Amino acid sequence: MLPISFIIALGTNEAFAPIEKEEFQNNIATLIQKFREAAPGLPVLLISPPDNMPKQNRVPEIISWLRESAAANKAAFFNLYTASGGKGSFRKAQLKKQASGDGVHYVKPGYENQAELIWKAFSKLFTGGRN
Repeated sequence: MLPISFIIALGTNEAFAPIEKEEFQNNIATLIQKFREAAPGLPVLLISPPDNMPKQNRVPEIISWLRESAAANKAAFFNLYTASGGKGSFRKAQLKKQASGDGVHYVKPGYENQAELIWKAFSKLFTGGRN
């Protein structure tokens, strides 16, 4: 059975890497192309990274690259960074015991919160925004 959609969540590691826009976007295009070759017409959703503490300034740049990649590759885009509170939201998640002390990784309650945000966005699509 083929998947009904393909979800790609990335960007946090790339915010720490010395990757340039062209390489990043080419990698995304190649990944999407490979999956679509296996399953033509496959709906694709790109999800941005949430906030983190060490590379807060690079995350918005990575998000803009993801948004452009989604448009260029006819994929949907969900901005988890904005949906979860934007800059400073990692620190707030730490105070709520939803994120680890490393400044990057969330813990179970934080990931559950992110899943809820993503689900709510899907639900709005299914209900025509009536949620």
